[in-house]
Amino acid sequence: PILRMDNARPERLLEFFITVGAGENLVSLDTITEPPITDVCVVFDKEQVPDGFLKIEHSVAGNDANFTSGTAIFRKDVWLCINRADKEPITDIVIITSDKHDQCPTGYTLIPVSSDISICYTREQTNRSPIFDICIIKNKEKAPPQYTLLKQNINVGTFKDPMFLSIKADPRTPLECLYKLVITDRY
Repeated sequence: PILRMDNARPERLLEFFITVGAGENLVSLDTITEPPITDVCVVFDKEQVPDGFLKIEHSVAGNDANFTSGTAIFRKDVWLCINRADKEPITDIVIITSDKHDQCPTGYTLIPVSSDISICYTREQTNRSPIFDICIIKNKEKAPPQYTLLKQNINVGTFKDPMFLSIKADPRTPLECLYKLVITDRY
């Protein structure tokens, strides 16, 4: 305590000290409620979305998620679609471009988006967690927490406004999960 000259109650640096942790009953804050993604595809222009697939029409901030965004005329729409069917989940996605002379990695499936850009994915289970969500990040939008940004621009439009995929995988270990904190002790 710090003593004061006027004999008043001493000022304290701390009233009490608490210990915070996950506690005995772990309450996870990770809210994965849907099954993992098992397929991705690209649909062009007015093509019908395949049965069981969901077309991603908007970015995280509600902007147009069309891969040809920024093209003024003669635009052919390109949309990413995902499926959550009952089969092996996708565990990794990479974007490859022809200008960097990228090649589709061994064991991955290639999906051409344009003459310059392709999406590759795999279901291999070696030390990889399933992917539970994919979102589109456009311009200066930020990826949601716990999402991993794939840093290759996927916009095939004329003006190439930056557009990226962001994926959310299941946390690999209990140490990577988020838990509700509780006061475990106080002094």
